[in-house]
Amino acid sequence: MCELLMRYGADVNGRDADQWTPLHTAAACRHVDICDCLLNHNADILATNVDGSIPYDIADDDDTSKFLLDEMKLRDEDTVGSESGAGISVNLMNHE
Repeated sequence: MCELLMRYGADVNGRDADQWTPLHTAAACRHVDICDCLLNHNADILATNVDGSIPYDIADDDDTSKFLLDEMKLRDEDTVGSESGAGISVNLMNHE
């Protein structure tokens, strides 16, 4: 279904009233396959909602958290999980 929606022009980075993107929702609902589809269509993995949370922060299970963390590492391997650097900085405290 995700592929079909993307093919027909769905906004991969569209936002709701709370600034959640489809990737936030997929992460919260434990849909790793949809997260993968959205990222394959250039979803913003670092999009923040009104609370300042990225999809990784919203992920509610180990599989989704690991998938998103691995994807963030692919995009900026040198800074994920670090407290310094200009790239991605992720607090892993709540996900281990």
